[in-house]
Amino acid sequence: MIDIRGLKKSYGDQEVLKGVDFKVKKGEIVTLIGPSGAGKTTLLRTLNWLDAPSDGVITIGDVTVNASKATKQDIHRLRKKTAMVFQHYNLFANKTALENVTESLIYVKKMKKKEAVEIGKELLDKVGLLDKADAYPAFLSGGQQQRVGIARALAVEPDVILFDEPTSALDPEWVGEVLSVMNEIAKGGMTMIVVSHEMRFVKSVATRVVFLDGGVIVEEGTPEKLFTSPENERTKQFLRMAHLGDIPDDYVI
Repeated sequence: MIDIRGLKKSYGDQEVLKGVDFKVKKGEIVTLIGPSGAGKTTLLRTLNWLDAPSDGVITIGDVTVNASKATKQDIHRLRKKTAMVFQHYNLFANKTALENVTESLIYVKKMKKKEAVEIGKELLDKVGLLDKADAYPAFLSGGQQQRVGIARALAVEPDVILFDEPTSALDPEWVGEVLSVMNEIAKGGMTMIVVSHEMRFVKSVATRVVFLDGGVIVEEGTPEKLFTSPENERTKQFLRMAHLGDIPDDYVI
């Protein structure tokens, strides 16, 4: 479903991604882990061209884009395959929760408002926020705003949802409610790529974990394999620092 080949990204003289290759199957939940500056968020943002890659080929579904000769039409088609949930919510402050969800349905999908509202309410109900449909972001907690962001991502019916550290800006008391919603989405078979420092979520939900460092993929595997018997010394060092020892084997969100 997703095929990334030779993906590179540089900012001036700084090469952040150094030729990344990886694939994601339909229905997989792939988590990207690694130290700050490893290239995780940059990799995520290049997949929908929020950051244009310097080189490489990205295929999502039936759309393939070569960074060396990408056209506006190519990029538009690629972006329609994905939806992104941002670290800092990125909701429209002057629109209600429902309006934030229906915006893309009305103005991008050209859906009639009545139908868009019905779908928007269904999605808010799915993330447990139907009672907040008329609330503005300023009157929502961080966790609630992030759940609106997830509903907005689901509204465009993407092939894959990209999550950029969706809980890192939240107070600890709000983290669980967001992870619970993500867990339910995962159970529904949605393909997801998640940059996360929440190792409990990674261990509980991910089908595959990709460890990046220095702009390259160092090691990848199932959570069970990577967390219990990593092969690369750099992976072992990172996981020791992540304090994985306090996560029970039967932990479930």
